[in-house]
Amino acid sequence: MEAFVQKAKNIADQLSAAAHPIFDSQLVLSILGGLGSEHDAFVNTVTSRLDPLPLDDFLGLLYNQEIILQSHTTESLIQSSLIVNVAVKSSAALNPPSNG
Repeated sequence: MEAFVQKAKNIADQLSAAAHPIFDSQLVLSILGGLGSEHDAFVNTVTSRLDPLPLDDFLGLLYNQEIILQSHTTESLIQSSLIVNVAVKSSAALNPPSNG
């Protein structure tokens, strides 16, 4: 995420250096437009605000959102691992190896 945001900031800096500066609100919209569908609720929340967020506030919220999404992914992986572990152990208990 940080690399994506940094790339957007670099482009904004290049435009500014070329005498075509963009407003922070335009940069925020550009970043929002590049986010994946897992960020849809965040995008809707930010774009439905009446007052635009300052860039630093937006970036703070975006990084927090990314942390939340990563923690959900980690929790899902742990739960999946536990389910597989229980299933394997249950299967082994129901079907003990034969001595033959």
